[in-house]
Amino acid sequence: MSFLEELAKQTPEQQQALTDAALKMRQSGRGAVASGTHKWEKGKLVATSGKFSDIHFDETGTYESGGGLISRTDDWTVINDFNQIDYDDQNQAEFAEWLEGQGLLRGWATKSDPNWGMYWDQWMLGSRGDIYRSAEDDPDSLDGGKKRTDGINDEDLSSLKSAFMSALLETGLDTETITQLWDWAETRFTGDSSFTAAQALVEMYDQKAFKDRFPGIAHMRDMDETRRDIPSPREYLEREGKMKQWFNQYGLDSFAANLDNAVAESFISSVGDAELLERMQTASRLIYEAPEEVKDTFAQWYGPAGDAALMAAFLDPDDQVFGNDWKSLTTLKNQAETAEIGGWSKMYMDLDSPIDEAQAQAIGKLGLQQSQIWSKFGSIKEQENLFLEKQGEMDLDMTTHGVAAEFGVDYDTMSGQELADKLKRRSERRSAEFKGGGGAILSGNRTGLGSANA
Repeated sequence: MSFLEELAKQTPEQQQALTDAALKMRQSGRGAVASGTHKWEKGKLVATSGKFSDIHFDETGTYESGGGLISRTDDWTVINDFNQIDYDDQNQAEFAEWLEGQGLLRGWATKSDPNWGMYWDQWMLGSRGDIYRSAEDDPDSLDGGKKRTDGINDEDLSSLKSAFMSALLETGLDTETITQLWDWAETRFTGDSSFTAAQALVEMYDQKAFKDRFPGIAHMRDMDETRRDIPSPREYLEREGKMKQWFNQYGLDSFAANLDNAVAESFISSVGDAELLERMQTASRLIYEAPEEVKDTFAQWYGPAGDAALMAAFLDPDDQVFGNDWKSLTTLKNQAETAEIGGWSKMYMDLDSPIDEAQAQAIGKLGLQQSQIWSKFGSIKEQENLFLEKQGEMDLDMTTHGVAAEFGVDYDTMSGQELADKLKRRSERRSAEFKGGGGAILSGNRTGLGSANA
């Protein structure tokens, strides 16, 4: 049976699976084909010489085996495994295209290029320009293959400087820092003929100029624990730009925040872009939209007063008041919500001080709308005469017992429902007494006329 006849008998799902497998094989084999070590023949990836073994895939198109060197030759370094590109990973796929465009993919894949190890470092550093290759690495370039036995020649050094500075400029790094780093790199290249660009990229992180410019990266590298989330200089500078823009957008730039510290600490504390943005939005809302009663309550319960202190609580942990520690965003949002409820209690119940913080927290957990909370505080205020106790009545306070009854939250040893029932009975009894006349109300040391009612 021919292939076409077999294909005709397959279901649409089977045909699609076959197409997907073929595409996956093609993508996985791009590096081998581009390097010239293999080629496609009748749907198989076969070696172009006896130096390598054929590459085999399973029925899903996933790499299975093969592709390694079979024996040592004069032209190739003996290796056990090639460098592999995962073309499903966009970053790796773009890296491969970058190398292929410069004719370097083969040397990197087979590790025959003596500088193959620096290419991924340079890519992750942020460089997207052409890789500099010295005459030693490429006999066809520059001075025709002169070795760096007695130090680097002037032409090579000039090209290396251009490539080095261009790579760092592409990250967005300022020229002053780049110049300082080059001054260091130049002494290493001219003083040590074995010093490579790969070493420069690694050792650059230990230079004072780099540490001063990227304190967050330096701190994370020096930590006792091994951090897997250390940003590249490009990522660091991108966040710096975003945070500066957000500070301006949300009106926080006027509070003299330490942007350098905020960027560094955000990486050290593993705070992502989305959380940083939410922190800024919450801080801005409190500063520019919240009534003074709310801001005063936040300061009373959670820190010093003032708009700058509010901003610092969310974004500037270097402020000594907050102990150089980033509170969790969840904690800060809960505190902001609790402070809002406390501030609203002052506004709608006409109080000099907010209600109890614990009660405000309990109310916040009820999931009520702002308008509902305002309405309930207003209702308590309208019933304030109920809390002017008469002789024989239990002493109930509007800001504690009244709030608990209205919102259905516990206070002291009594549930909100119990307190609501007590106040309801008091209200009904007083209404009945009013219709019958009498009833002494205690207000300070003055007693009204009427008969006492226990």
